[in-house]
Amino acid sequence: MLILGLLFISFSFHLEESNDSIALKHFHKGVSYSREGLYSEAIGEFSQAIYKNPDFADAYFQRGITFSQYENYREKALEDYNRTLEIKPDYFDVFIHRALVHLLRGYYDLAIEDSSLAIENDLDNARLYHVRGMSYLGQGLYQEAITDFSQGIHLNPDDYRIYLSRADAYRKVGLDDLAKNDITKAHELENR
Repeated sequence: MLILGLLFISFSFHLEESNDSIALKHFHKGVSYSREGLYSEAIGEFSQAIYKNPDFADAYFQRGITFSQYENYREKALEDYNRTLEIKPDYFDVFIHRALVHLLRGYYDLAIEDSSLAIENDLDNARLYHVRGMSYLGQGLYQEAITDFSQGIHLNPDDYRIYLSRADAYRKVGLDDLAKNDITKAHELENR
């Protein structure tokens, strides 16, 4: 009886290894499809990876990123991001992606909350300040937006998109000369 028990445990262990291995293969296929812009195929592969390993945080995260490419599936993206955080609460990359989905859906307060959490864990990432600045801009908090865009420019002075965003915020508060300067700088950077 002891031998049968040990064989069962050994078989179960190999079955789990096999499922994890299969999940990883589906995951890598999903990443490849996503890079090629084949999002439906990528979602299918990430879903298969999750089926084989329901606690595969990276698969949920990547499927969420892929879902976010489709306007009609952004709620599903949020579900996958939330599931990722349930599995791995310190998966800080999720916060910026979730913030982007909130921003695209017009939920600026949630986007500000998530991008602020992301900034707490990566103070030197210009993109995070840009996303939070866009969220402030959407809420009509123009000075806060200008502050974040300025910090983003400080961290990455070659990203023309942040200059354009700050120009928009400057226009909203009547600082047209500063807006023109940012637009000029953005065009210079874009045409390099």
